[in-house]
Amino acid sequence: MMTRLRKVFTLLLALLVTTGYAQKLKVTGFKADMNDPAATQFAVKDINEKNCALIIVNLAAADATFEGNIVKQERKANGEYWVYITEGSMDIQINAKNYLSEEVVFEKINSDILSVNSGTTYHMVVELPNLAKMPTGTVVIRSNLRDVDIYVDGQKLSSVAPFAYKGPEGQHQVVMKAPGYNDEHATVNVRLNRKEETRIDLKAAGSLSVEGVSYEMVRIAQGSFLMGSKENTKYSTMNTEQPTHMVSLRGYMIGKTEVDQRLWQKVMGSNPSIHRGEDLPVENVTWNDCQEFIRRLNQMTGKQYRLPTEAEWEMAACAGQNDQGDRYGTDRKPDDAGHNGTATVAVGAAQKPNPLGLLFMNGNVAEWCQDWFAMYTNESATNPAGPEKGFERIVRGGAFNESEWYLRNAHRGHMNPDNASGSVGLRLAHDL
Repeated sequence: MMTRLRKVFTLLLALLVTTGYAQKLKVTGFKADMNDPAATQFAVKDINEKNCALIIVNLAAADATFEGNIVKQERKANGEYWVYITEGSMDIQINAKNYLSEEVVFEKINSDILSVNSGTTYHMVVELPNLAKMPTGTVVIRSNLRDVDIYVDGQKLSSVAPFAYKGPEGQHQVVMKAPGYNDEHATVNVRLNRKEETRIDLKAAGSLSVEGVSYEMVRIAQGSFLMGSKENTKYSTMNTEQPTHMVSLRGYMIGKTEVDQRLWQKVMGSNPSIHRGEDLPVENVTWNDCQEFIRRLNQMTGKQYRLPTEAEWEMAACAGQNDQGDRYGTDRKPDDAGHNGTATVAVGAAQKPNPLGLLFMNGNVAEWCQDWFAMYTNESATNPAGPEKGFERIVRGGAFNESEWYLRNAHRGHMNPDNASGSVGLRLAHDL
């Protein structure tokens, strides 16, 4: 009874698949080629030390596999698969993603070939059904990058995002690749006659993971911007934000978020923060504490993280644009800055990122920078790192408990490197 039920179930399943969305592969040619020495020139032996037959399969599928008396199979360039099979074999099975498996009986394709011979090269041509005739759905793949190579089921289909993938119903494997970024792997689900969207963002190659705790970096392209403030207000009696001056920077990476307490705890084994929560920014840390954290982090990861320079911080906050010093990010109003007046919030909880994808450059906690404090000059600068000596280190970005004025991109705070505050934390940087 159970055997009969299994057979019925198998038949129904096969009928469902056949009348559904997958189609069969089609073998259009199979012949022996006595003038092709590949089977002996690149011989593979079976367990009896006898040369295998070699079937060179021409099949434009990136993930085909073969079953039967197979000794070895390998994918070559230009859609070729080399399949080494034992002498006397009479059939093989071909499998390819999104298609029904095809069992190939050699004699049915070529009546002159009942079975394959040792040391002989055979050529087989397999055609894929026209996907355009198959029921399909569409998934629009978006990303944080425009220039990105998009692979679906092992085949490169686009070099630009967004990309609309139209394919058969079911799950498909997507890989996104771009220079300087980690590859991102994802599974997308195509639904019949539906158009849906998914987003796959790439992380800069400097992004890290320490025992399951991750921290994402964002690449900042080299460029120039006008650093400082143009405004004169009642706060300008001794304005440390002027004069404005052009700054040029090499490319670098900066943290997408402030360092949270989870990562600090993992590296340092303790948590000095006043406002406690794993996903809240670490605070109440001195500049010197940050240097020790970075030293240990670099030892654990083999990387060379550091604090951003003041110029790097402001360029990232301004998204590399000019005349943004008196804004909050690139906005005229501080609606998305973190200044609730009572406490910090999770580092990833900003209402929206700035145009570079960075969160809480303005507010939540102010952030230590690498530089000693010094007054500006009107001279242009290239990759400035501040003076060699000083008394106080730069603090940027303003905090949750400060007025809006202190949250502007150009505002410059400064503190003794031995002092700590419950409203000051850090963000990491890294050279490209």
